[in-house]
Amino acid sequence: MNFLLHRRTPIVLAVGALCLGLSACGTPSATPVVTTTLPSPIAVLSTTPTGMAAFEGPILRIAVPPLANGETLLPDRPVGQKTTSGTVKIAYRQFGSGPNLVLAMGERGSMTWWDPQFLQRLAASYRVTIFDDPAVGYSAPMTRPPSVQIDGDVLAGLTTALGLTNVTVVGWGMGGEVALSFAERHAGLAIGLVIVDASAGGQSAVRPMAKTGALVGNPLTTMTQLSDVMFTSNAVGVTAKAKWLTNIAELEPDNVLFTTVAQQASAQNAFFQNDRVGRLLGAISIPTLIYVGAQDTVLPKANSDKLARLIYHATYVVDPDAGYASIFQDSAFFLSNLSAIMKKITPTTTTTTNP
Repeated sequence: MNFLLHRRTPIVLAVGALCLGLSACGTPSATPVVTTTLPSPIAVLSTTPTGMAAFEGPILRIAVPPLANGETLLPDRPVGQKTTSGTVKIAYRQFGSGPNLVLAMGERGSMTWWDPQFLQRLAASYRVTIFDDPAVGYSAPMTRPPSVQIDGDVLAGLTTALGLTNVTVVGWGMGGEVALSFAERHAGLAIGLVIVDASAGGQSAVRPMAKTGALVGNPLTTMTQLSDVMFTSNAVGVTAKAKWLTNIAELEPDNVLFTTVAQQASAQNAFFQNDRVGRLLGAISIPTLIYVGAQDTVLPKANSDKLARLIYHATYVVDPDAGYASIFQDSAFFLSNLSAIMKKITPTTTTTTNP
């Protein structure tokens, strides 16, 4: 049984000429020593929630270098240099015990959008990591605007910086698109994917209705207005929406800047113009669950139909009565399907727990 800790002992690699004898040892090499030390997380004071969300613990921050295409290891850095170029501080929370499950949030959302009751049920079976995208909440902004590809590279850097192994990524909405890019560009970091109410991108993607797209991309849209397009308008949807709004109010909401909302909307629109991710979906060989609400008006079901065709081995599940917030509208149905796919994904000998 493997137990992974947040903090790791530094590994220092000496780089330079090898001295074979006194006569061979002249002036020390000018080549710097490099280190592959995993960064240490720092807790953010006064961020531990109370009430039903207390189990989530405080927000932590860690320096994350976005990994280049094809990379699965942190880049080396010279000793004395705190970070590598392009590093961004990412805020996250971790809780629970079991196989590693990393949750990637969608457009406009923060980690406070994950319903605490939903997370608590996940924590009973999995070691859960939730995080904020760059420029959301306590995560620092990057020097370049977000994109699905860049956010996927940040996700790769985060899982690696945290020392996570045998990871399954659950991506919702744009977070699902980020998870697909992550799996394509960093093969080997994830052993499973759960893609919820997402798309493959490209010009053939079915976009939201104009009114819905305008609401999601408008920084002035309220949470109540957003929830109206996330949940269905029938009795089940109205009840689920009220419960979700009540539960997420247990946490202090993250700040999402106007500029971040606009940049994320631009990133989603750019994804609809580029089929880079869609072209490579057939190469994804790890177990994958495609899950969608049939009444989704944000990223309509036709997008998930396409994903299920392109990832030929994927398990495809449709909740006929749910909308974009399908995982919250009928969380029991989603969790049962998650459990089924995780039995195919997770090695029975690997467990991660609290240090």
